Amino acid sequence: MFERNRILDVPLTSVLKPQIALSLQQVLRLYTVGNLLDLWQDPRDQRRIEQLFETSEQARHTISVCAAWLGFDSFVMAKSTGNGGFGDPWLAGVITLPNVELGESGELDG
Repeated sequence: MFERNRILDVPLTSVLKPQIALSLQQVLRLYTVGNLLDLWQDPRDQRRIEQLFETSEQARHTISVCAAWLGFDSFVMAKSTGNGGFGDPWLAGVITLPNVELGESGELDG
């Protein structure tokens, strides 16, 4: 049996700006990175998610970063413009996962 990746349980309020995270919680009942990635799989839900970000590109960038945290190839992203092209949906700081250990290769175990 596979162990669930702890990134999936990280609250959106820990990684996204409060106004975006709270909108996702109140409108779509999304509370974690895992909830966000699950809902993104349906094209109709993608549109609903995109409407809660400043731009649809910002939403797609957020999803690709969350997927990259899990080790998936990120989606093809448009070239950034000036300020990053996507805006900044991220909360400043560092994500801290309890009991995370690095293996011999320097990669996360688990």
